[in-house]
Amino acid sequence: MFPPHARVRLILPQDAENSHRHIASYHIGDSACDPAFFEMCQKSLAASLQAGAEDDAICEAVQRARRSPAHFYSPFWGRVHLDCNRMVLGDLEGEGR
Repeated sequence: MFPPHARVRLILPQDAENSHRHIASYHIGDSACDPAFFEMCQKSLAASLQAGAEDDAICEAVQRARRSPAHFYSPFWGRVHLDCNRMVLGDLEGEGR
């Protein structure tokens, strides 16, 4: 979130090995075309791309760890992943219908 805009970054899985990244900026009023905000928008985009690269490294490490035969869900950090995987499994098994 920035004064004239908000930015959303989505990582959408395409298959077991690939994801597609989307970045969208939502501007208030005419701020997308206002020269007064241009430099701020450029700096915030550069910061978002840098943070995104750091996030990508974390996401990729999590995905690699999921392939490990020793993988387990941590009591705190893994709870969201465990709950999500249970919902997906329930849906695949027909419990969500």
